[in-house]
Amino acid sequence: MVFQPDLVWIKSRNHGYSHHIQDVIRGAGPLKDISSDGTWAEGTYNYGSVDSFDTNGFTVGSGGHSTYGRAQVNESGKTYAAWCWKAADTTTSYSASGSQLAADVRANTAAGFSIIKFTGTAGNAEVPHGLNEAPEMWIVKDTDAADHWWVYHKDIGTTKSFMLNRDSEAKTPSAWGYGSGTFFNNLAPTSSVINIGKLTNYFSGNVNIMYAFHSVDGYQKVGSYTGAGSSGLNVTTGFRPRWVMIKRTDSANYWTIFDSVRDTIDPYSYRLYPNTSDAESDGGSTTAISFSDTGFSMSTSAIGGSINQSGGTYIYLAIA
Repeated sequence: MVFQPDLVWIKSRNHGYSHHIQDVIRGAGPLKDISSDGTWAEGTYNYGSVDSFDTNGFTVGSGGHSTYGRAQVNESGKTYAAWCWKAADTTTSYSASGSQLAADVRANTAAGFSIIKFTGTAGNAEVPHGLNEAPEMWIVKDTDAADHWWVYHKDIGTTKSFMLNRDSEAKTPSAWGYGSGTFFNNLAPTSSVINIGKLTNYFSGNVNIMYAFHSVDGYQKVGSYTGAGSSGLNVTTGFRPRWVMIKRTDSANYWTIFDSVRDTIDPYSYRLYPNTSDAESDGGSTTAISFSDTGFSMSTSAIGGSINQSGGTYIYLAIA
């Protein structure tokens, strides 16, 4: 499928370069990158860029940097993966109203995906997301300061959060080292707004970027499962996935991404990790998944802690 992407996520497969994320709301060109494996602000490391979002894909800048791995997207001899999302052709600007913050939004209601840019107030607030249903998962990053990526998932609830840039389990604010405050104002997203607490609203005056998702029949699934270890496991999504991101919720394990484009042989064992700059690795039979017309599965030998530890709890985002 050929389309003009609104979010481009690039990772070197054969070298330990950081993830490179750009979206159309923040803009193309240098100094617009953020990295899922780091806390640094937007454009801290200017060694590569998505120079344009094109009608048939995207264009990356020339060259690379021989020493610094962050933001690398086009170094000679390196291989890369790029995952792309379509949001909308135009940006909708929402005005501030009561507890709702002003925001710029590109929402693909058919795909259950939106990009939201807003300015923080360091307090509890609401952010419009532009979708027709409540997001079931969202990820937010302060682009003006060195701070974490916070992740909400419906099956974890409003009292805990993940960090996309860390391998830790879901934790409460106090367990993360914050003495007070809430991640999501203790309120789940609604069909119109995402509730954010002062810990996910960051500093007053700082710009934040958010990516929101909800399940769509036949295309996208936000869900969870309990690992079965050597008994094997089937997870039903209702469609054949091509991309799956998994995170263990009750123990420290890497975020793990599988897809059927980088790895063309089922079961798929080539892994990339959002929380680290590590190069692609082959998990072998102990960390591999298969895709079917109804979902994804792990065989009796797939017992890796990052995807199928017996009794372990996991969340996932699967996309066709």
